Amino acid sequence: MLTRENPFELLVDSHHGQYVPQVFAETVRRDLFGESISAEDWQILSAGPDHEQYWYAWDSVLNSAETADGVSLWQDGDLWAVRWSLIGDSEEIGEIGATALELFNSCDQRRGLLGELYAGLMDGPSFGRWTDDMLSALRDMVESVSDRISADLPRYWHSDFGIEESRVDVEKLMIAESPALTAISKYW
Repeated sequence: MLTRENPFELLVDSHHGQYVPQVFAETVRRDLFGESISAEDWQILSAGPDHEQYWYAWDSVLNSAETADGVSLWQDGDLWAVRWSLIGDSEEIGEIGATALELFNSCDQRRGLLGELYAGLMDGPSFGRWTDDMLSALRDMVESVSDRISADLPRYWHSDFGIEESRVDVEKLMIAESPALTAISKYW
């Protein structure tokens, strides 16, 4: 069973080379893929790379094979079963900061504290208008929101380099979305 902590599983190692599709056809439970792989494609793949339609059939399988619960195939040398709904898309990362800032802005205490700190920035924090307690309270709010958003994010992300385990720095993205937080965060 594929989970958020483990959204993919190795099906066939790349050391099989041109035989990866054939090994797949000979080892996978065919009933898992139902009608998404035709009987003809199974037969061609089982015949091996000498069959003239082998690579065409394999391309078709890679583009259309999917189990009833949304697991599909992905090949980057190795062949993987992947549940894409559990893997983030790197293009989504830009939206995470705005989402976090929106959640942060809904905190009741945030407005007065951030306003006072930001106004104090004009005079500079050295003039005594800032206290460590104020900065610490704001920092705790930012961290709390960041942790809440991070808890719901995928553990793995798809990028130009493939599927990578990557922790998104929600706090950094959120601070970048807010001029006030950007200015004040230099002092934590």
